[in-house]
Amino acid sequence: MTPYGERPDDGLRVVATAQLREGTRHRAVGNEASHPDAVPVTPTLEDGSSGS
Repeated sequence: MTPYGERPDDGLRVVATAQLREGTRHRAVGNEASHPDAVPVTPTLEDGSSGS
């Protein structure tokens, strides 16, 4: 989650964003969580996963 207009600047590829009342939630692809608020999630087709 970042304030409006900001993006994570940690080398991750942002694949989706959602504008919420609290700010912008980003879904990013990468090998490690370099942001302290990042949490791992299961990849989806939108992330480029084939599901297998």
